[in-house]
Amino acid sequence: MPAKTQNCVSTALEFACLDGGAEHVLAEIRNLLLEYSVSDETGMVSLSGFDGSILADYGRECKSKVLLREYALESARSAGADVWLDGNGIIGALGAIPYVAMPDQSVGLSEMNVPGELG
Repeated sequence: MPAKTQNCVSTALEFACLDGGAEHVLAEIRNLLLEYSVSDETGMVSLSGFDGSILADYGRECKSKVLLREYALESARSAGADVWLDGNGIIGALGAIPYVAMPDQSVGLSEMNVPGELG
């Protein structure tokens, strides 16, 4: 299936930095992904702030449908997310953002486990 990546795993990191330090941290994470990822389709996105609810609908779609990279890029632009690596992995990377700090909800497929209004 061309819209899926090899491992289909996403990780969301939540952190705070003083005085604009996030750009440096994000650049380092990107560099580590480039060095250690075994996939040519790795994706990385970032969203400033601690409220991922702008991506709640996308997160639900990501769990219930096969989405295309182009749709993920469009959704990232609409949400104001920054794309650091634009492989097919951005589909799941973007979908992980609304589930930060909600690991139990991030893995469930039923509507009971999908967040509605986040924040």
